Amino acid sequence: MRPDHRVGVALRRILDGLLAARLPAIFASIALRLAWIMLIVIALGCAGQGGRTASSTAELAGTWLGTFWQVNAGDTGYIHGDLVFDFKEDGSYTGTWTTRVVAGSSRGGSLQLGGRFAVDGDRVVLTDERRLTLRRAGDILYGITVDPGSGRTIQVRLERAARRS
Repeated sequence: MRPDHRVGVALRRILDGLLAARLPAIFASIALRLAWIMLIVIALGCAGQGGRTASSTAELAGTWLGTFWQVNAGDTGYIHGDLVFDFKEDGSYTGTWTTRVVAGSSRGGSLQLGGRFAVDGDRVVLTDERRLTLRRAGDILYGITVDPGSGRTIQVRLERAARRS
């Protein structure tokens, strides 16, 4: 055997011994860090759910009236209009999206919508050809979306119509 080979073998044995002695400590350290991370993730997940109250589709049932308007419009044709939505207890909805005359053009029109909706805490998710998520604050629904006619960013606000006694 060459002398340098013997030094390499001896060095390898020393390193293997050190690594073997420290390996359980390394694994324990990694496992402890992963356990802390998992505990924090679980705690944050539970804390995030604490403020939410489960709502049902029946709570939204009825007619909701509202408006929409373009945000960050500038001077390039302001988009705005009216909304009427009818939410059913079975989780279905129908609606009318009416665009008023757009500044600088004679365009206006009406779009009929229909689909399903789901309630998740303070969020209401409407699904038809696209998806619209609105936030709920009592008898008000609001959010930001894209106008289906123009593709411009708009804000939406709906209020529950007066209930008949």
